[in-house]
Amino acid sequence: MIRKKLEAYHMLGIEIDSFNGMLDDWVVKKYSHHESVREYKGMILERIEQIKRKRNDIINLINRLEDPLLREIFFMRYIDQKSNDEIGRKVGYSVNHLSRIFRKGIEELEKLEG
Repeated sequence: MIRKKLEAYHMLGIEIDSFNGMLDDWVVKKYSHHESVREYKGMILERIEQIKRKRNDIINLINRLEDPLLREIFFMRYIDQKSNDEIGRKVGYSVNHLSRIFRKGIEELEKLEG
């Protein structure tokens, strides 16, 4: 359950980046006086707010981890959207070792949840 929640959030981070790109699109800026574009922009902004609320839930969940390194690794993965390769280079672990660490963290979070 926790793994699915974290992975779903990871995908939402990618969605935020996509929505932010849409908002920066010149069409939205150029035609923002049109009602349909304002509605579209409103829909995107509402979705971003929903994702931000989920982000805060994930941050609170990760902060429950006792091990500071484990928290840092989870933040890099699920909040900062870093790849396992990037995280491994930063903390000096192999991708295989990170997989074991993620499993351990997810088990710990599942115990906390339940």
